[in-house]
Amino acid sequence: MSLNVTNLPGIAPNVSILLKDCTPQLCSLNYATLKYIPSLPGNTGFMAIFIILLVGQSAWWFYRRTPSFTLLMWIGILLEIIGYSARINMHTNLFVQMPFLTNIICLTIAPVFFTAAIYLTLSRLITHYGAHNSRLSPQTYTLAFITSDILALALQATGGGLAASSSNKSQSQIGVNIMLVGLSVQVLSLSIFMLLAGEFLYRVRKDRKLTAAHNWVARKIERPPAPREFFKLFLCGYALSTLLLLIRSIFRVAELAHGFRGALANNEVAFMVCEGGMVIFSCLIMTIFHPSVFLGEMWGEGRPFGRKGLERGLRQAEEVGKNGEGNMGACEVEVCEVVYMRPWPAPRPI
Repeated sequence: MSLNVTNLPGIAPNVSILLKDCTPQLCSLNYATLKYIPSLPGNTGFMAIFIILLVGQSAWWFYRRTPSFTLLMWIGILLEIIGYSARINMHTNLFVQMPFLTNIICLTIAPVFFTAAIYLTLSRLITHYGAHNSRLSPQTYTLAFITSDILALALQATGGGLAASSSNKSQSQIGVNIMLVGLSVQVLSLSIFMLLAGEFLYRVRKDRKLTAAHNWVARKIERPPAPREFFKLFLCGYALSTLLLLIRSIFRVAELAHGFRGALANNEVAFMVCEGGMVIFSCLIMTIFHPSVFLGEMWGEGRPFGRKGLERGLRQAEEVGKNGEGNMGACEVEVCEVVYMRPWPAPRPI
């Protein structure tokens, strides 16, 4: 049942009206779910961009087949589309709870699925470069960070639903506090992830130098040029994508710290830049630099690295040995595998 707001302060005089029938012309925005009218062009544009990104991810799945990564991206992008469609609805239905509730829940939890896709990508990179370079095993990365994502997702969804549907301020604040805990879990998880990922890439670079020095001393040929160009750009892209999602999560924590009626939560420019903009650019990077392009068969659904990737590495080593390049034919299979299966070019011996 909608509240009768006839003759209340901020309501047009001599008008008998229910809250759900209010418009900005008849009722003050103090009674609305937001203190501003969401931009129709801006939110429509954002929704259109996410639809394009959904088509792009679907095309990659059709040609490359990375089910786990694509499924997570699909869910996240679909939630973004639903969230922005709700904001479009709020342009004309700003005094109705349902569009606001849909907007809050969908846009809050959607990035959780994008971070999960990034976690999966790092686990494949670890098995690709060698688990000895990582502080944690690929399985541990996947289990630990996906679990943190599920916890953050549950807290944000529960808090968002409670805050947006509550009938009094105290219940609404409880919901906001639960959402803050969920977002804080996401910020902490992303921060730890970035530190561990940075350490892993540092160890990989150090390991490459040691491998090059070992091969030079043993008079073994260096690996050929990388078969996939722009691999470093791919790594930098995913680092930037993770950073953008971290910035977005920090913004949402600051936004909700003062509740839904706070100044930051009612600043549309800040929302469009720090929420929509950060997520769009992150998804754009993850679509352009799709991991299937750079990891290919080595994405290895199921087991880390996958049997096909290992077989291809062994074939590469055997082919080099048969061609008699340098002294490579006499090297051990394990050494060949380590040297030849990594797409970073080995540094020149000093």
